[in-house]
Amino acid sequence: MDVGRETWDVRILAELYLHSVSYVLSRNLITGT
Repeated sequence: MDVGRETWDVRILAELYLHSVSYVLSRNLITGT
């Protein structure tokens, strides 16, 4: 089930990336205002 592991890793990385992006965007909006 190596494919399953890879897909899970990709999903986790994608979630972490989205969280970091949303965090940075929120900070920029707060500081921008």
